[in-house]
Amino acid sequence: MPADVLARHLAPSDERAAQVVRTRAVVGGFASADDLSVTLDHPPRHLDAVAYRLVFLPPQ
Repeated sequence: MPADVLARHLAPSDERAAQVVRTRAVVGGFASADDLSVTLDHPPRHLDAVAYRLVFLPPQ
C-alpha cells in the first residue's frame, strides 16, 4: 500500500506513513501488527484501532 493510502485510510501522519513504506521495502514486509510495531518502535495502541483493516503477509 502506498504511503498516501496508508495516511488516508489508517490515519498516521504523512511522515509516519512514508516511514512504514520505506521500512517495509527494506525488511521485505511485516508479518503482523506486532512486527510492524516493534520494527518501527510504534506503540501498539496506535495500531489497535485499525488492525482489523490491515493485511500482513510474511516477509519475503
